[in-house]
Amino acid sequence: MRLKKISIAASSVLMVTSLIAVGVSQSSGAASTSIPKGPIVIGLPIGLTSFINFYDSQVLLGAQTEAALLNAKGGILGHKVKIVTADTASSIPQGGPAAQQVIAKGAKFILPTVDYNFGGVAAGVAQQHNLITISAADDPRMGKSIGNNVFNFDTSGGNAGSVLAQYAYDTLKATKAYVIEDTTLAAMSANCKGFTSAFTTLGGTIAGNGTYDGTTAAQTAAVSAAQAASSSYNVIMLCGYPPSGASVLKGIRDDGIKTPVMLTDAFDGNFWESGVSDLSNSYAVSYGVATRGQSAGSIAAALKQAKRPVQLSLGYLEAYSALQAIAEAVTATGSISANKIRPYFEKFKNHALAIGPTTWTKNCHSRVGNPMIIADFANGTERYVATIKPKHIPAGSCG
Repeated sequence: MRLKKISIAASSVLMVTSLIAVGVSQSSGAASTSIPKGPIVIGLPIGLTSFINFYDSQVLLGAQTEAALLNAKGGILGHKVKIVTADTASSIPQGGPAAQQVIAKGAKFILPTVDYNFGGVAAGVAQQHNLITISAADDPRMGKSIGNNVFNFDTSGGNAGSVLAQYAYDTLKATKAYVIEDTTLAAMSANCKGFTSAFTTLGGTIAGNGTYDGTTAAQTAAVSAAQAASSSYNVIMLCGYPPSGASVLKGIRDDGIKTPVMLTDAFDGNFWESGVSDLSNSYAVSYGVATRGQSAGSIAAALKQAKRPVQLSLGYLEAYSALQAIAEAVTATGSISANKIRPYFEKFKNHALAIGPTTWTKNCHSRVGNPMIIADFANGTERYVATIKPKHIPAGSCG
């Protein structure tokens, strides 16, 4: 789906209406079901505290929003939807215990942290229990490499990096890139690899590389290295995430580097900008710009349903769309069993969901190749710039 700031065509309105109305006729689904009495429980083993909550709070908001819409229409085949959570405290080792906690509370579907490192362990536990996991992690390993029940709404970090490279090379006319990677998240490596592969394929060169981790000293060193090499490049790819990535961007601008900076989808929202005084020439790849009036179609309709402003579109849209997909699959199959839901999902072909057209197959459980949005930032908020379909998809983007 190509998103633009234009009036929505009549056909789009009909599609949006049908998306928002998921659950209206749930009782007219499968004639007989194998669903036990009681609610259908969706488990979120996520970071309710500490830094990953920047992202996971939006996953919770998206799940709660769509669950409320479904329940207002009678639930799924007469079963109410119940959201249960367990706090990983933004700790990778706690992903497994948190998954066990929500499963003990009756969860039949799992929505973990939107990152392979922080959500992959929970997905593995769900796989062991033969439960469906739905996430949105840039690392392509969040998928069939964990197990056949794991589905990913992300287009892959390689796809996102490719879109950023394409915009930098084709539109910004950048030919020499300096790449900076945060080594604390698997997603950042996927973004950097995708950018590097696409940028060099398009004809650009990589003038230098830098890395940093969660420490202030490493972030300062990365900025100093970028400053020292500033005469050798005309675009920066910053594979990071706020708040540490925002600190690096601030350091780059404070050092007087005005070069365009390409940002990952971790910057896709309105929650970090106040920490950076100069947002000019900063571009993020986006799933749906969260700023009101900047997206159209199903994305705008989904964002409008939230009871409070959406700060990060990816996490919100992932969970919202996950519940849409679950509701459709349960209604169609009359089951909550992964053995019935999995083949239903694997037949999705440009399937209309809030996050956009979704295709999953037996061989690929992510949305590789989908167009993505480029956004910039003005007056402290994210705004739509363009929609880009990647020309180059890095190998291994399906895991």
